Amino acid sequence: MKCIVGLFCLLTPSLVLAADAPASDQSVKQLIDVMQVRKLLDDMTPHGDAMYQAIAHVLGEKTLSDQEKKVVDDMQRKIAAVLEEEMRWEALEPQLVSLYKETFTEEEIAGMLKFYRSEAGQAVIQKMPLVMQGSMKMVRAQMQRVMPKIQQIEHEAIQQLKECCQSGG
Repeated sequence: MKCIVGLFCLLTPSLVLAADAPASDQSVKQLIDVMQVRKLLDDMTPHGDAMYQAIAHVLGEKTLSDQEKKVVDDMQRKIAAVLEEEMRWEALEPQLVSLYKETFTEEEIAGMLKFYRSEAGQAVIQKMPLVMQGSMKMVRAQMQRVMPKIQQIEHEAIQQLKECCQSGG
């Protein structure tokens, strides 16, 4: 009996350590592949239309001259080149693998692989971008309702500070 207890005591730490084993490159790469992270990142990378809309918003209703349009087009081309170089998959993948390995154990990665390979997991992968878009719209709308209140609080605080400064307090 002592022998069995002794053997159990010797094996238990190795079982605990196995459960806490760091994730391997291979399992993390499988997870990243199953989760379609590359596609998600590609979809998130800003494109020319989005940049042009942002610039148009900043400029307001102003009509650009031909020279100004050339400057904006040149800027967009340069930004796109930087994004293409710096956000390319080959540059990001090793960093992602390292991050996942630092964050998750092999057992956790195995559990995520099981889930994301399931029908429910695939639904999450396919629909999560829609949830994210909807969430961003919701937050923007909420911020539009909140900003006047925040601006009013700031205005009142500035007024109070001016009164304090004028009264020497």
